[in-house]
Amino acid sequence: MGVVRDEKLTPEARRRALEYLSRAGATTPSLLALYDPTPDPQMRGRLNLYLFAPGRQGSDRQAGLDRAQ
Repeated sequence: MGVVRDEKLTPEARRRALEYLSRAGATTPSLLALYDPTPDPQMRGRLNLYLFAPGRQGSDRQAGLDRAQ
């Protein structure tokens, strides 16, 4: 998660790290923790894709909706 937050890295490297986190099974709360401090609109878009991806646990999905509101 540190790579995703590291603003010294290129946006592409950070987005790739985010993809790997999602594939590795990062939880909804951990992905949401990355959303708020992220100023990059493309990164936020990717986070939305991963948060609401098909196959994500229903309770995790609902937790994400509750926190986003």
